[in-house]
Amino acid sequence: MRYLPDYHEFEYIASTPWPHYGNQQLDWVDRIDIIETWLTRSVGPHYKEWAWHTAEDICFAAVAFRWERSKSLFLLRWGSF
Repeated sequence: MRYLPDYHEFEYIASTPWPHYGNQQLDWVDRIDIIETWLTRSVGPHYKEWAWHTAEDICFAAVAFRWERSKSLFLLRWGSF
């Protein structure tokens, strides 16, 4: 687990707010673990199907995907604007 932008050639970039659960405040490591676990289970292996990407806003998680359908799945799961 690490949250550094990865080198990748994936073209489908998605950015969404970090997960929040009620009033419980999770630290940033927990939030990364939650998303990485979900990505690995739902999308596939890190570096093969997805990679971390540089977010423009620190309140957002940015992920790059190999396939557009994976980007859509991620936004449907984590997007909450």
